[in-house]
Amino acid sequence: LAPSVALGQGITRIGCLLNGCCFGLPCDSWFCLRFPGGSPADAAFHDQAVHATQLYSSAVGFGGFLLLSLMLRRPPFDGAVFGAFLLLAGVERLLLDLVRHQDPSVIWFQLGTTPFGANQGVSVVLLVAGIGVLAVLAARRPRASLPAARRVRIHAGRHRFVEPASGHGRPLHAQPLAVGRVLAAGGQLRSRD
Repeated sequence: LAPSVALGQGITRIGCLLNGCCFGLPCDSWFCLRFPGGSPADAAFHDQAVHATQLYSSAVGFGGFLLLSLMLRRPPFDGAVFGAFLLLAGVERLLLDLVRHQDPSVIWFQLGTTPFGANQGVSVVLLVAGIGVLAVLAARRPRASLPAARRVRIHAGRHRFVEPASGHGRPLHAQPLAVGRVLAAGGQLRSRD
């Protein structure tokens, strides 16, 4: 679900650009945009170029989609992708709001020249929640005695897999013991002399 939400952000922010909302603060760099007369950005800054915060947010959404999709293929633990999404959303919004225009009605206080408002409040909550989810779930993940391999016990000429967590011999597969030492690697048995 988390990669899909990031993809949705990437797509919807293009709609914000086309609508002329969610615009940035004035700037004079080559990558800034000048919105046409009658747009919300023009009404706020009267024919000045502004940061293209819609495109910044869209790029982070598409990049987040790719990153989270890759994480989803091999997550380090359950919930890692969701925690990473919360962390990414919080950081993205905190940084984006440094150059994004904010309506004075949602500003709570000023930190120097930087306004702190409802958007930053939500960003801080997302950031803390992401860190918390990742920390708690990483601490709860089971630790195996052998990474990605099941231990093998030898019993009377036969071998069987043993789950690392239980340590009890629950037979999952049994066959005659090959000559040599039997190793379990990724569920595949092979003999070594």
